[in-house]
Amino acid sequence: MNIKKPKLWSALVVTVIYLVCFGLIYSMRGDTLTIKKRLYGDFEAGEPVEAEDAGAVTLVDYAVEGSYLKATFHAERETNFYFLVIPDKVSGREVNFALRADAECRLTNLDNDNFSGCEKLVPLTAAWAAGVFLCFMIAFRKQLRYSIFSYNTPIYFGFGMMALTVLLRSVQMLVSVTADPEQMSVISLRTSLADAGVYFANLSLPAFLIMTIGLVTSNISLLKKEGTGFTNMLGILMGVALTGGDMAILILSGMINGNIVTARIKQAVLNGFGALFLYFACMWIGSVAAGIIAAKRKADDDLDYLIVLGCGIRPDGTVTPLLKGRCDQAVKHYFRQKELGKTPVIIPSGGQGPDEVCSESEAMKNYLLTQGVREEDILCEDRSETTFQNFHFSRRLMDKEHAKSAFFTTNYHVFRSGIWARRAGFPRTQIQGEGAPTKWYFWPNAFIREFAGLLSSHRLKQFLICLGLVLAQITVTLLFWM
Repeated sequence: MNIKKPKLWSALVVTVIYLVCFGLIYSMRGDTLTIKKRLYGDFEAGEPVEAEDAGAVTLVDYAVEGSYLKATFHAERETNFYFLVIPDKVSGREVNFALRADAECRLTNLDNDNFSGCEKLVPLTAAWAAGVFLCFMIAFRKQLRYSIFSYNTPIYFGFGMMALTVLLRSVQMLVSVTADPEQMSVISLRTSLADAGVYFANLSLPAFLIMTIGLVTSNISLLKKEGTGFTNMLGILMGVALTGGDMAILILSGMINGNIVTARIKQAVLNGFGALFLYFACMWIGSVAAGIIAAKRKADDDLDYLIVLGCGIRPDGTVTPLLKGRCDQAVKHYFRQKELGKTPVIIPSGGQGPDEVCSESEAMKNYLLTQGVREEDILCEDRSETTFQNFHFSRRLMDKEHAKSAFFTTNYHVFRSGIWARRAGFPRTQIQGEGAPTKWYFWPNAFIREFAGLLSSHRLKQFLICLGLVLAQITVTLLFWM
């Protein structure tokens, strides 16, 4: 079946349509605007008083409707600031209205930047976020079918989670506006697009707290059983980074104060940091999703070669428990496929380190022989020092142009190993991966190391994405105040 590589033109089209519709709604705002203001207690409207730029705007009608004072205005000419007061005859309280009209007499409420027809923007934004979310989720699903071993796999999932954050924010506003029309605010809508990272921090804190507890628990078990060391503390560090970043955003969001310029600069910096946190958190979630899916997959039963990736041996030249697990997984597949009538060749792949008595491939071969694998079905690759070289040198040993292969490694290492296989020249249709189980407390810490390796192998792309996100959020935040 011909499966096409997923493209994201649909997300771009949805975004362009959204921007065009947003622009049309904004450009079609009228010279008449109805404003509702909530009243607290009984209110008897008195005679309106024009406090600023009298005559620029006409008060067409006003009346008390339930718990709201409803007033309709019509622009007569351009004005930057029209101010009108309607007093309460009983208490002396005042309800104030501040408006602006452009050269075409299109009215805007200065309190919230609302204009005629602005209520359409909230469902429009929710629809756009839902569309982008679906585009990324469909791309993620297609990528799984096309080839899970791609950096795009966590990217699609991660950006889908970012779109979901905006969608939830928009739906929350839509519910608020439906329940209380006075909650409609173009300023709040625009802010919701700029502070998605801050909203995500509020939303994700409980989940990240639970995740942190799980990571710390697994790390404590790892430290007890495997000994202390920096790499054995990665789970604790990741938990601190996730929960700490979350709480830092929430604390900083409560410190937006000072004069207008200072507050705007602080908000712009906060939104930029929030975007950065949102991106890496979503990338982490996407990588976990891709890693779990890759680890659960099983290789087909019509393979030509089974590549076992090396990972260090004991001082006496025997395989470690971790390496034994990889070999056992390959052996199971070897005999299962042999029973079906097609005997594959096993390629134990791994060179000899400076402190090793023999190559990893030789140690694996010796073990495979004890498990009943025929020597003629074993083809050693003993030159590699890295995962990339495992695949590069193993592929050179294969004598079939269209050979179908699978690699066997530990479950947490399947996803990133598959990416290295693709980089080594294996076509997507000719390479699969299967993971051997490992102890529960080892998996989280090891996968965090895999995640760090995944990011570091795409440093330039990471830098450009992060720079673009931060600059975009800061720019959007500042533009919304202009």
